[in-house]
Amino acid sequence: MSPPSANPRQSGSTIQPVIEIRADNYLGNFAGVYSGDDYGRLRSFLDGVGKALDNLYPNVPVKRGPLPLLRKKGTYTVADITELLDYMVSPEDHGLPMIFTKVYDGIHGNYHFNGKVTKKKAQWTISKEEAKQLMRDAIDQHMDVLTAGTPDEGWQAWYIAANANKVIGDTVEGSVPIFTIQLQVSKEFNRISYHGYPDQRVLGTGVGKTKKNLD
Repeated sequence: MSPPSANPRQSGSTIQPVIEIRADNYLGNFAGVYSGDDYGRLRSFLDGVGKALDNLYPNVPVKRGPLPLLRKKGTYTVADITELLDYMVSPEDHGLPMIFTKVYDGIHGNYHFNGKVTKKKAQWTISKEEAKQLMRDAIDQHMDVLTAGTPDEGWQAWYIAANANKVIGDTVEGSVPIFTIQLQVSKEFNRISYHGYPDQRVLGTGVGKTKKNLD
């Protein structure tokens, strides 16, 4: 599966990182999007973050500042400024949540919805919408691994094999509950392109960068 095309936020040829704060709270009116391509807004944001830190954590050392976050690729989303400040002073660096858009790859995926079972083209027997939801749910279960194992730039290929615990498709060897998803993941573009198919050949379930190495 070739990496899909995308139109990321750009300043010239440089992809800009973004922190999105979804709501204001008692610490101030911080709701909005802050990116490296708007220096004035970014400077005001950083000044406000410093004042909020002084108010909420006057005697707590900052473990990680906002500038490294704003140098990263992709969009990082928090509920409000308190969640960002908690991250900055926390002794554990679990990262900030990235919001990915999942895009179904119909060019490859629709071959598995035509009802014609062949050795290379197993067929879903559930509806396309149900199959897509199964795939999205399986992707969500492995987001920590996908995020940690995908580089900041470019696209990373992944495979996920999952058990639906019911028959979801037909193969040349009969009906199966197991399906495989092929993904391309990009932190730059906050996108996941995916398609999948019932699979009688996969040896286990899990996630991996190759179909033979699923954990």
